[in-house]
Amino acid sequence: MENLQRLREIRSLKKNLTDPANAEAIVKHLREIDEVASMAKAGFSLQSVSLDQWNANGRNFVKPIRIGIVSNFMCGEIENYMRFNLMRECICPEFYLGDFDQYIFELMNENSELQQFNPALTVCLLDEHVVTDRLSDEWFLDEMEEKLTEVGTSLYELFSRYASRSSSVLVLNTIPLAALTYQGIIDYRSKARLSRAWREFNNQLLNLSAAHKNIVVLDTELFQQNSSVKLRDVRMASYAKMYMDETLLAEIAAEIRKVVQSVVGKTKKCLVLDCDNTLWGGVIGDDGLEGIVLGDSPEGEAYVAFHRSIKRLAKQGVILAINSKNDKVNTDKVFDSHPDSVLRQDDFVTQSVNWDPKHENLKTIAAQINIGTDHLVFVDDSEFECNLVKGMLPEVHVINLAGEASEFVEAVLAGGWFNTLELTSEDFQRASQYKSQVAREDFRATYDSYEDYLRELEISVELFVPDEIALPRIAQLTQRTNQFNLTTWRLSEPEVQAMMADHNWLVLGIRAADRFGDNGIVGAMFIQRSQQSDGSLAFIVKNVLLSCRVFSRGIETSALREVLLLAREEGASKVYGEYIPSAKNGKFEHFFETHGFEAVDKNSNDTTTYVHPLRDLPVAVSWIAIKSHTTETENVYA
Repeated sequence: MENLQRLREIRSLKKNLTDPANAEAIVKHLREIDEVASMAKAGFSLQSVSLDQWNANGRNFVKPIRIGIVSNFMCGEIENYMRFNLMRECICPEFYLGDFDQYIFELMNENSELQQFNPALTVCLLDEHVVTDRLSDEWFLDEMEEKLTEVGTSLYELFSRYASRSSSVLVLNTIPLAALTYQGIIDYRSKARLSRAWREFNNQLLNLSAAHKNIVVLDTELFQQNSSVKLRDVRMASYAKMYMDETLLAEIAAEIRKVVQSVVGKTKKCLVLDCDNTLWGGVIGDDGLEGIVLGDSPEGEAYVAFHRSIKRLAKQGVILAINSKNDKVNTDKVFDSHPDSVLRQDDFVTQSVNWDPKHENLKTIAAQINIGTDHLVFVDDSEFECNLVKGMLPEVHVINLAGEASEFVEAVLAGGWFNTLELTSEDFQRASQYKSQVAREDFRATYDSYEDYLRELEISVELFVPDEIALPRIAQLTQRTNQFNLTTWRLSEPEVQAMMADHNWLVLGIRAADRFGDNGIVGAMFIQRSQQSDGSLAFIVKNVLLSCRVFSRGIETSALREVLLLAREEGASKVYGEYIPSAKNGKFEHFFETHGFEAVDKNSNDTTTYVHPLRDLPVAVSWIAIKSHTTETENVYA
């Protein structure tokens, strides 16, 4: 189907979103559109569709996010590109667009419309006019260097101030030097000096992401490596003050989609790979170990390069799995014995090598590592298999590797499906932790009784107050955890840090280990100390998070029991707990009720409040050894 026909279908389907099939069909059409102008038209077409329409009849089809946009030029068109990119991943943006060149006022003024809008994500787009508009008509290098220093310092202070007092993730761009500005200098020694000064100016902006956890700086130079992208349409710049070309705005919008997915918890976690004609050329069952293409030729080297790129993803915490129609003895030969195979058996957390339908294998893989199928990226050379998975599991992102092996790396990496705001020490250990998870499942199969299995696991749990090292992981848990996330709070590191510094808040991390190894930091609890109207103290459990890797072991019960004991020890009269339903956390809707709480209120925000009178506490989980303030001499909450 052509892009034009897809646009017509979208316009027709959006008229009746009470039918869930229509919403799903729109997303499917969006994912097939591949031309820049059509992307903008699709985004524009959907601007009139509200969040309530997308989530009609009580569905949670899309996730909302509030995005503020400010700039020194006319950039309103980026809204359409961002809406197009985000709706492809079922994220519904609500925008605030600042007026032309009002970015300083909007970011500085605490009462500005931007800050009243309270965006989860703030985008500030700038072009070289922030510098060149300050130059005299006869400017030369001394003046340019002076202005670059002046503007660079000013922008650094502006963005730092906004990031320090806002919980919003601030997305900036490095500012490209326009070719016409460069060409206005006629000697090459001076050209080199200009380029060096401009790079130092941009380095100052890039340094912001190291200084502030909630600043993301996009490197605009990289977008211009795409041959179809240009910096500026001179006519639009002259007549409409639109200083960035639509092709560049489209690239920036696509990159912002990756940031947003991390912010709202829709980052992918597992890369599932086919084998034949994907990890090597040829069919191992027919061609044999010596006959497949892997190394020793230009095409073979391309497959080796693909292996290396996958290995780097795994190093950063992406879970690897195999889903191949093959005899496992054959694929094992490649990973065990082929001299040019960079990927080895140990790199994969699990392998489904059989003759079952691949969409069924994907369900099995997700179940083995206890994540949703919507966190999978599936890679296969077969168009038939890809289309089958798209049809049966539309929530799985599918990459069809049709064509040259030399293009495989770009095909897998360009989407940025695994991007995150910051890697933590837990990410670097993820593969081994998930391998342990699979080993646990195998171990479990040897027991008739689930409780006997849990007793033999030798589980230990520690509740602790996070330090600076653990802080990124705690924030990451709020952003990545969807199922056991009782209120779906998404918190940035500065927000968690502010709560930790407030004596009215108690932020606890949960570590777990068992006979198969250290699970690391697997959960967190956010508790508010509150003085009641009668003067008594109450604890309010505002959120509880637990990684899907450690569900159903009693860890949450042990942690909650310790909080109840602590509340009693501090003299609290009761403990409240809050639950807000989401598309993913329904399994834990009755968490508080099953631990002795009673529902006492449900407000207009769909928040159900529960209360525990601190009389009869949950029974200690007999198979868990817990270390916490209430069971250790050392006060771990100090």
